[in-house]
Amino acid sequence: IGGMARVDPTPPPHPLRAAERSIRGRITGYNRTHDVLDKGILDKIMKVSVILPAAGLGTRMGREKSGTSRKQFMLLDGAPILLHTIRKFTHCPSVSEIVVALRGEDLEWGRGLIQQQHLTKPVRFVEGGDSRQHSVENALASLAPDTTLVAVHDAVRPFIDSAMVEKVIAEA
Repeated sequence: IGGMARVDPTPPPHPLRAAERSIRGRITGYNRTHDVLDKGILDKIMKVSVILPAAGLGTRMGREKSGTSRKQFMLLDGAPILLHTIRKFTHCPSVSEIVVALRGEDLEWGRGLIQQQHLTKPVRFVEGGDSRQHSVENALASLAPDTTLVAVHDAVRPFIDSAMVEKVIAEA
């Protein structure tokens, strides 16, 4: 019979799934059987960097006038607040690295602080700017080109929940 073609009984793949197949293929763990991405393998290829701006002077608190240390260096349970915040992000499985933007005169102090710790993630320091925006910009400029996702969190907010960080990263 001349004008007929055999029709495959399986429906064509969803367009997004087809794109995932061609872009990601086996490398990311695309599971053709279940039509989902294997999160464990995807986490291994995702590079998530966290930027912690910590170059502030604490002017709204008025601490520089009283001679007391800036917020990020204030002790909380025997350790600087900045260290508590860094520790929270090192406990997040999805986070690949932490970049801390500090004032130039505080960089050596920060590096010394981290060397004393046994952290499970790389922590790098960059020189911050005169504003939060400049500090984040400097940190962004230091990131590797293969960085997949960037999260920015205030260095003086140590009570972030690791589960919440993971949820935000997953949703992004």
